[in-house]
Amino acid sequence: MVKVLFSLSIVLIFVSKSLSQEVTPSNWDISFSYGSSIPIGAFHKIVPEKSITYSSPNTYYVNGFDKNGNSAATVGQFASLNVTYHFNEHWFLNLEGYGSRNSVNIQPVLDYINQIFIIDYTSASNDDYSVSAILIGIGYRFNHKKFNFDFKSSLGSARMASPDYAFESYVPSIYEVQEPVSTSFAFGIGGSIAYRVLKKFYIGLNSEFNSANFDYEVKRVQPGSNPLSKTDRVTYRVLKVGLTIGARF
Repeated sequence: MVKVLFSLSIVLIFVSKSLSQEVTPSNWDISFSYGSSIPIGAFHKIVPEKSITYSSPNTYYVNGFDKNGNSAATVGQFASLNVTYHFNEHWFLNLEGYGSRNSVNIQPVLDYINQIFIIDYTSASNDDYSVSAILIGIGYRFNHKKFNFDFKSSLGSARMASPDYAFESYVPSIYEVQEPVSTSFAFGIGGSIAYRVLKKFYIGLNSEFNSANFDYEVKRVQPGSNPLSKTDRVTYRVLKVGLTIGARF
């Protein structure tokens, strides 16, 4: 993936230079953003029925918390660092590193399971979705007096820590992800508005849509039962909205 990002950066530099008319020297931006990571689509959706598997009309068991199209993520937070190089007044190349964390609303799944089974599952837990990513992209800037309006798209690589989860009853069921992290191709598209408060410093608002698919294998560990292994996917779709502070050199 490092080689892919390096090759992509070379291509983007070439494209940006070919689009520019007058290259300006050493126009660097460094900015920090913090705000809300808002789950959308399948990342936010909850389908408790997928937690039960029926092998026959009267035979079923707790399959676990399937995440594919049913990730049940809640609003979380993100933080990002952006380094930007401006080829001219309008075109720029951007390198972004960010991390996001979203909690999981597992309660509807627990409630559904307890409607089906006589034995009460007294509690349930699920690790937060913890994602980190590195993206490189190209963008375009409009300038108006002290205001800047940026639009960019980017590609890169993302990693998600294993989303282990458990259902507790008198016989606990623990679902362990077999890999410590899952990696995925990542995509981003977004924009921002900034206001220059000093000659080099600015503040602003930004929003960006990010997408990735994290595949992993999960294993159920339960006393007295055969281990259950299966594959699953977290369909990561978030809208990051936050505040930005930065400086241009």
